[in-house]
Amino acid sequence: MTSIDTASPGSPPLQVINSMRYSCGASFHYKFDVPNGLYTVGMHFVSPMTVHRIFDVLINDKVVLEHFNPVPRDALISKQFDSIPVVNGLIDISFKANTDAPAISAIEITQTSKRVPPESVPLITKATGGLVRVELDKPSIWWSGTWTDNGGERFCNIPGNAVDFTFKGPVIRLIGSRAPDQGIAEVYINGNTKTTIDSYATKRMVNQILFEKKDLDTAGYHTIRIIVTPHKNQKATGNFASIMAFECREPFNAAEANTDAAFDEVTIIESGKKPFLSPSDWIPVTLPAIAPSAGVTLLEGDLLIAFHRNIEYQLRNWNMKDTWKGWFPDKGGPRPHVWTGWLPGSEDGRRLLGASHILKWSENPELKGLMDKLIMEIAERQRADGYALPYEDTELGKIVYGANNERAAYDRRFFTLGLIDAGIINPDSYSIARRFQDWLYKSPYISTMLDRGLGYQGAQPNLAMYFSPYGKPEDIINHERYFRQDWLLKQLSEHQPAAISRFPLNRPHSYFLTLLISYCDAYRATGDPRYKAAIEGAWKMYHDGYIHTGGSSAICEDGDNGYPYRSYYLTKHTGENCGGAFWIELNHRLLQLSPDDVRYADEIEKTLYNVTLANQDGRGCIRYHTNLVGKKERAGESCTCCEVTNTSLFGNLPELIYSIAKDGLYVNLFSPSRIVWKQDGKDLSLVTQTRFPRDGQVSMTLGSGTPIRSKLRIRIPSWVSGDVALAVNGKEIAKAKSGTYAVIDRTWSDKDIVSFNLNIGFRSTLYTGFNRDPNYDRYALEYGPLLMALIGSEDLDIPADKLTGILSPVAGSPLNFSVTGFPNCRYVPYWQIQEEQFTCFPTMR
Repeated sequence: MTSIDTASPGSPPLQVINSMRYSCGASFHYKFDVPNGLYTVGMHFVSPMTVHRIFDVLINDKVVLEHFNPVPRDALISKQFDSIPVVNGLIDISFKANTDAPAISAIEITQTSKRVPPESVPLITKATGGLVRVELDKPSIWWSGTWTDNGGERFCNIPGNAVDFTFKGPVIRLIGSRAPDQGIAEVYINGNTKTTIDSYATKRMVNQILFEKKDLDTAGYHTIRIIVTPHKNQKATGNFASIMAFECREPFNAAEANTDAAFDEVTIIESGKKPFLSPSDWIPVTLPAIAPSAGVTLLEGDLLIAFHRNIEYQLRNWNMKDTWKGWFPDKGGPRPHVWTGWLPGSEDGRRLLGASHILKWSENPELKGLMDKLIMEIAERQRADGYALPYEDTELGKIVYGANNERAAYDRRFFTLGLIDAGIINPDSYSIARRFQDWLYKSPYISTMLDRGLGYQGAQPNLAMYFSPYGKPEDIINHERYFRQDWLLKQLSEHQPAAISRFPLNRPHSYFLTLLISYCDAYRATGDPRYKAAIEGAWKMYHDGYIHTGGSSAICEDGDNGYPYRSYYLTKHTGENCGGAFWIELNHRLLQLSPDDVRYADEIEKTLYNVTLANQDGRGCIRYHTNLVGKKERAGESCTCCEVTNTSLFGNLPELIYSIAKDGLYVNLFSPSRIVWKQDGKDLSLVTQTRFPRDGQVSMTLGSGTPIRSKLRIRIPSWVSGDVALAVNGKEIAKAKSGTYAVIDRTWSDKDIVSFNLNIGFRSTLYTGFNRDPNYDRYALEYGPLLMALIGSEDLDIPADKLTGILSPVAGSPLNFSVTGFPNCRYVPYWQIQEEQFTCFPTMR
């Protein structure tokens, strides 16, 4: 086939190219049913804004445009591809993202011959045992990093580079070569089953079965991954990995299947024909335990310090400045304030969320006055029909490009959630939010919200409105009609990670967690078991495949499949702190639905210390990324998304420590604090005193006017070594196991004291992601819930299993540990790192 660049003559004039299909990071495709023969395919591109969009274009699985970037802005760029063979009655044109947004304005298809050249050979050929052989340029094969193509075989010796192949059926074979310069590679099936293959041989041998797995589940699809490692046989001269083909029953392009399913459902949603669960069929779920909405006081400790810093941040930055310097330092001086210019609703949301959460737990007349004034200003600008955002409502329309595309979901989400939460302090805010939601449901935009920039974010305000004092059934009905994605519920419940890492509507992102948060609320409202199954499946996949050691999200926004399951990148756009805040919020929702499940409180604690607290500086400014190697970012005050999410979280820290049940209290976190709650109409109080995590000693004093029977449930974290002895008034009453809630069920008297010691120990974890060292393995070190950072070197020339034996506490520096034999090195909590050069993943032997 040939490719021709066409100029304006003979091409559609620019004025007729008035539409555009694009996707910020996800792939999409068009399929055309045509008679077999030869075709000419013309494509026309007009980019309405200058963005760094780089993508590949494939026709019937063959790349015709590689790393294509249609610039300059508003210029017509046309491409023509001749002699396209069609042998199966189909032209499939795929747009595969490399960076940001694939885009197409028009496609022309013309048949030039009914004859098909005999040299047209399919990519899939027969293999032995009823299997098919899949060659290396099939789209169901995804390559990470640089692989050298050697005519039907690809080689790589860069540790961490990988290849994924998706397929259906019970059998998978990896076909490659063996040779003197080949090493040891890792093999994973569905991210879980790990083994190694040593492809060393004294002489080169091709078409070898390097790996075979049988008896796989025939339901759904599977993914095999091969990762290059630095390891090799002692006799080998190199560590190359070789891939020649895969053999299976049926190759399966999971991303393409999900794209088709997603846009088929979008079509139904936009037509207004999506079925929904009637209110008469709802079976609301009662929460076994609830988070306190008042009555918690932070006492002197780490959380109180963070809380007060957040108040300083809010007051200092109530109205963001017009210029900023923080995000493009290489561009020369101040630039327009990007966040408040593009997304001004999120600035309102940041102020309302941060202020209202702070005011729930602490009186602050200055902050209260600022919040009331802002609510009044929003009420004054709210139109008679209820619309309230600070720009024209047409910005919520579907044909909107670039960052403003996020106004319909991101901006509206934070703005509406801010209004709803502020209603707790100022009820006038509830009525503004209610009228705005009513406008949305009647607007022409509601049916197209999902097919937008991370459009699923827009679901959460509907659910939050429903659970407010101004909630209506319409809030749930509109979620069901316009935001529920049945294809996704099914994929998540079946534990298919491509539904997350290759999410087709706009792009993959840690913001996917906001969708899971809305599913928790939808399950609570309706009792629909599909939500519960999807949440459970998604939580396990996200926890196992998209959470770094330490708790930050290992997925963000990038090109197609930019963050495969368990890729754990350390040095690209990863660890966005929005993801940490959402992970805490999701686990907090789940902890109220399943309050005895220690996993959720474990995740809150881990992420709180290693992401949330770790990314606030001494002035209350908030970092954008959780950098785990090198240096931390400069903390910002520009109303970035990570500031909006985290100032809200910092304001709500008291809510995370306890949960209240009808028969007692859950203690989820260990922080100096006091809670007052009612049980059976009587007031009870509990005061927690501890230096945790500097040591594991905890003391809790109960307060009651009269003796009262109550269950005190104390979380025993999964990281605790050995059993924990619980004492009441100095007398041991029980031993509790790690990973459980210890229950003390008794009649309490005033000033009864519960005491115990959590044994904090070290754990070392091998790094298995894509950022491998060329020579040695990386290891992370944790101390209880704390991720530790090494200062002084990136390498420790010791066996990994010897590390904990050479660590010693540094006198006068709690949680600091010297490393015997390495006088310049010290391990400190990542949470406490500020300006130092460090690594959380040093290499070891």
